[in-house]
Amino acid sequence: MQILIKTPFHNNNKYLPHLLEHCVLHDQNIEIQLHFSDIYAYTSTGYTWFEREHIPIKKIVDFLETPITYESFVLHQKVIKNELCAPSFWQKVYEKTLQKIFNKNIFTNTVDDITFDEVLAYQKTRYQESNMIFIKENWMIDTTGWKWKNLQTNVDMSSFCYPEYCSFSYQKEKQHVLVLKNQCPSSILILDFFWAFCEELCYIEEIKKWKYFSEWFQYSFTDQWFLISKEDGFPKFTKIKLKNFFDVFKNYYCEKIVVWAKRAFIPHIALFFDLYISEKEHQNLIQSLDFSKILELAKIFKLLK
Repeated sequence: MQILIKTPFHNNNKYLPHLLEHCVLHDQNIEIQLHFSDIYAYTSTGYTWFEREHIPIKKIVDFLETPITYESFVLHQKVIKNELCAPSFWQKVYEKTLQKIFNKNIFTNTVDDITFDEVLAYQKTRYQESNMIFIKENWMIDTTGWKWKNLQTNVDMSSFCYPEYCSFSYQKEKQHVLVLKNQCPSSILILDFFWAFCEELCYIEEIKKWKYFSEWFQYSFTDQWFLISKEDGFPKFTKIKLKNFFDVFKNYYCEKIVVWAKRAFIPHIALFFDLYISEKEHQNLIQSLDFSKILELAKIFKLLK
């Protein structure tokens, strides 16, 4: 079972939600700490993710809602300070991306000067069951969770908005970014399809050349944006190559939706926008997708030869 919690930045900084994620999984009682060691967690932009093994959901929610201690606050400030000493190249690029597109004062790898009371207040506001989505092992949303009662179903999937494009260089590495600044679930899911379409096509083409393939795209999804970025070396394709692959890939993608694959962002949409998109709605959206949209996205993203 996974738990997804909406945890927006504090002071335009990811530091406080990141610190809180560490603190709630710390206890001086060794028996309790051993249970915490069974829980995997990470904090991304706008949400925190917990995954647990063999712990009842009610028990872990109680853990998350229990006010943190001052001892854990002091200890994990030091832990995170060490963690942030050596961010990866991608983490640095991601921060620069957000600063360029949204706000030069956004920080994702920087320690912030906050108080214990601020962290407690944030936990009391955010770490509540009403802000949580529970996800089963098969990636389906648990309909017994409290937040499920507030989710709107039968979502309008007819609208679509093209993302914005920008590029910039960081340490002589050029980055290309598509940014969707809206709350339209159909646009998010089509952009997610486009991302998977490009990666799979790239994989097939690179393998034919006996080249090693690694993932080329990075993504970020919050209640304010959905963005994907690629390195400058991503290969370009002809219109014919894209069209031929599109006809095959769309059918494959729809088949995967039926067995809950390709549904990774459905819980995020539910968390951020209180909307639930069924498999059938998702499948119908992709089945109705015309190649002209994919071609236009490829043009925007500088993927055409």
